[in-house]
Amino acid sequence: MEDLSITAGATAGKTLLDETLIVVVGEFGRTVGPLNAQKGRDHYLRNSIVFAGGGVRGGRIIGKTDSLGDQVVDYQWSG
Repeated sequence: MEDLSITAGATAGKTLLDETLIVVVGEFGRTVGPLNAQKGRDHYLRNSIVFAGGGVRGGRIIGKTDSLGDQVVDYQWSG
């Protein structure tokens, strides 16, 4: 992101960060406690997504889970 922010874009006065949308998606994590029947960990059914650049305004967090990431505490939207 730092490199994109200092490299000139195709439009005058814009950087490549202004013109590039960065998307990062990942699972929230693995379960804690005893291993499952296959001697492994299960996945929490939560995902995290981060958007940066491309005109996206920063600083917005939507949703909240409990301290383990197991249950949704607040979806922060309706419908």
